[in-house]
Amino acid sequence: MQLADLEYFYVAKEMNGRFMGSRIGKIYQVTGRLFKIQVSNDDGKFTLIIQLPDYLTSTKRDIPSPERPSNFIMALRKRLANGIIESIEQPGFERIIIFNISSHGKHYRLVVELFSHGNIILCDSARNNAIDVIYRKESWRDRELKRGVPYVLPPSKLSPFLIEPRHISLNGKKTLMAGILSQVSVAPKYLEEAFVRAGIDPHIGRELHPEDRERLLYMIKGVCAEGNYYTYSKDGKIVDYSVAHLTKYESGGYEKARYKSVLEMIDAAYEPVLSEEEEVGAAKGEDEKGRHREAAMAKMKERLAALEAEELRARASAMHIHKDYHKVEHMIGLVRQMRKQGKSEREISKALSQIDKDAQYKNGMIILRIRC
Repeated sequence: MQLADLEYFYVAKEMNGRFMGSRIGKIYQVTGRLFKIQVSNDDGKFTLIIQLPDYLTSTKRDIPSPERPSNFIMALRKRLANGIIESIEQPGFERIIIFNISSHGKHYRLVVELFSHGNIILCDSARNNAIDVIYRKESWRDRELKRGVPYVLPPSKLSPFLIEPRHISLNGKKTLMAGILSQVSVAPKYLEEAFVRAGIDPHIGRELHPEDRERLLYMIKGVCAEGNYYTYSKDGKIVDYSVAHLTKYESGGYEKARYKSVLEMIDAAYEPVLSEEEEVGAAKGEDEKGRHREAAMAKMKERLAALEAEELRARASAMHIHKDYHKVEHMIGLVRQMRKQGKSEREISKALSQIDKDAQYKNGMIILRIRC
């Protein structure tokens, strides 16, 4: 599972309230995906953790610290050590959290992207938000992430708090839910809950009457503004979480736990991944460093060759996948949840077929039929 846009809205709001004015201490890279930042303020010392691309929160867990920092971490420490967090924000209702930081007489923006593979980017505010330090260089259709270029936010959809009746529409899709998802940045589980509360079928294939449209609009905004934090467990394992009550978990033997803060909810729902094979920090000697670099380079070349071989096929299907992006994202979330529950491939395939009749799950992969 990955946190949704709406959940990051509450994360940014709570973090800004709790950590604005905090002083930055040590920054660590624990694994290739797990980072921690120590901060302090008048209330004490705290640990923030980032697990790319899944989540960001504060934690009470004991997260180990590597003995020596990676080059990326050294660059962040050099610029941000003892800096002050001026504010924390979520731009454009995206899965992005930005820490605005004042350090050594400069102003920086520490950008944490929590989609795709995830990324951490430090921008120099005085240089038109030019990227100064970056975890991984990336190139997208509409933006490029590399050192020296201005940081550009990805294109965003409409915040659910800003929608109007005209956005409650099919928008060229087969169902009303798909039409709303194509324009509004809201996770399917929260939109489904709004449909339930409004008493409207999410799979309806026609436009709503004005009074029904207004009722659904009211329910969408109500769900998103609720701000109650829950986890849902079955057989002793947390299978989902939410920032609003979800009716679908009222039956089926689920246990619901409520939390006082969204950060506590996330910390309870996620177990940090500490077992990745890649080694982080300085190697034990220059020879060992060289061997790691050579092995990494060989692996990168092998991966590059594989990507180039797939490029033509991927381009042909990319546009078709993009049209059903939210459906695919929903499938991925469903598969992760059912795998945690120990469901068989046959059961997962059956569940996926309810979303797309041609979808299958085989050998750990979601198989979709794309008509080009």
